[in-house]
Amino acid sequence: MQTNEALLKQLKEQMVESCKIDPSCEFTESTNLVQDLKLDSIELLYLVMDVEKKYGIGFSNDEILSIKTAGEIVALLQKK
Repeated sequence: MQTNEALLKQLKEQMVESCKIDPSCEFTESTNLVQDLKLDSIELLYLVMDVEKKYGIGFSNDEILSIKTAGEIVALLQKK
């Protein structure tokens, strides 16, 4: 499995493309997707679907609802 740093970098690149976040923004495991990046619920849903497709995995509804930070997505990817 990839390192957390590598997954975080890939996640940011994906979000720059799909969610149109600023590529120069600070992006760490503690970055809150709603408060810091101003993503809405639809953008979060599309992000999760993109991640699932890219990595060939699926998240449970409970896992999806628990996602608040970039680090939580990375942690879920590491578990799969």
